[in-house]
Amino acid sequence: MALPFLLYGSYGYTGSLIAELAVRHGLQPILAGRDVQRLEAQAKQFGVDFRPIALDDRRALEVALEAVPGFQTPSLAYGPDFILEFDGVKRKDE
Repeated sequence: MALPFLLYGSYGYTGSLIAELAVRHGLQPILAGRDVQRLEAQAKQFGVDFRPIALDDRRALEVALEAVPGFQTPSLAYGPDFILEFDGVKRKDE
């Protein structure tokens, strides 16, 4: 069984191609973005879950990422010089 992953911007051109390909190959994308109506329609089309999230809402993003097994969110104390990574925290310039 494939593990779910968060696909932000899934209803844009590239995101929609990734979503379609992922579902076709039996993967479980969790569709994410700001536009609830577009997400809901796309999630219904592919039969997957979705999460409306604004990227400037860090808490909502962390909550959405909790649905992704193995994803660890760094403390908010790290600040803007760090990014979220599947293996933990990494500096942008590394």
